[in-house]
Amino acid sequence: MKNGKLGFIGIGNMASAIIGGILSSGTFPVGDIYMYNPHAEKMQRFTESGCVACASAEEVAELCDTVFLCVKPQIFPEVLRVIAPTVAKKNADDVVIVSIAAGVTFKNLQDALGADRRYVRAMPNTPVKVGEGMTAICEKHTFSKPYFDFVMQLFSAVGPQTSGSDGMRQCYDGRG
Repeated sequence: MKNGKLGFIGIGNMASAIIGGILSSGTFPVGDIYMYNPHAEKMQRFTESGCVACASAEEVAELCDTVFLCVKPQIFPEVLRVIAPTVAKKNADDVVIVSIAAGVTFKNLQDALGADRRYVRAMPNTPVKVGEGMTAICEKHTFSKPYFDFVMQLFSAVGPQTSGSDGMRQCYDGRG
């Protein structure tokens, strides 16, 4: 990864739990966590902790090399459309996209942002809100181990992890 900055687009319950866990665990420098939400009040507690509020989803995509897409599935297509030009300007090796949206497939991500990008799908459960959750994490088979380990480390701040086996990857790939 190029600059080591984390970005979060959408600051709902799950993103708040993930950011809160990262801040509590100290696994990542607070000043390198960027975020955007159209409702600024959702970012306030994190900006008070030292995270950086951005003016747009494009700004997050531009400044960060690991971008968490934490919006509801019905908003996802618009967010992908908005950040696609910014992501397209980056080298494929300079960006990791982490989606926590249910029903958004690798194919959806690839069609919108490019097949050559690094993608992770993560499904955290509700107990991540209290640091006791579990997150199933699956990456595309072209994803390198150091990047995957980095994402696993971030999610370890909210509970134990279960990583995708080759069979799980084929299952996700098979559904598109």
